[in-house]
Amino acid sequence: MERKADDLENRSNRNNFILYGLERNEGETSEDCEGILQDLITDKLEMAGDIVFDRVHRLNGKADSPLIARCASYKVDKLQILRAKRKLHGSQISIGDDFSRRVREIRRNLVPRLKQARDEQKKATLTFDHLYIEGKKFTFDLQKNTVIEMR
Repeated sequence: MERKADDLENRSNRNNFILYGLERNEGETSEDCEGILQDLITDKLEMAGDIVFDRVHRLNGKADSPLIARCASYKVDKLQILRAKRKLHGSQISIGDDFSRRVREIRRNLVPRLKQARDEQKKATLTFDHLYIEGKKFTFDLQKNTVIEMR
C-alpha cells in the first residue's frame, strides 16, 4: 500500500518543479511568485514567457523557502524548463523535480555515489530513484540503509 501511495504521489507531482535559491520579498503573494518565475524564464533561461502555470507559490513561510510551480503541460512546458535549467549553472538558483519524500530520501543517498562516479570519469546519471553508472543500475534500500545493484 505504501508503494502504491508513493507511486500515486509521484504521478500527481509530475507537472511540478521546485526552484531553490530565490529570495522571498516581503508581502509576496502567489501572483508575485508567478511574475518572479516568468521573469526568470525569460531573462535567465532565455525562453519565451508564454508558459502556462496552474499554480505557483512558496513551500513555507521562511525567507529562503523554495518556490513550487505546476505547469499546465508536462511535455511542452515542464520538459522545456528542465532542458534549459543548465543555463542557471554557476548561479545560486537551481531547479529540480518534485518527488515524494521516499524518492527524495533515496536520491539524497545516491548523490554521493553519483559524484564519486563522475569524479572517476565514469558515465553516471540519476533518474527518478535509480542511479546508472556505466550501464549498471543501482538504488538505495532505505530499510537496509545501503546502495544495492539491481539486475
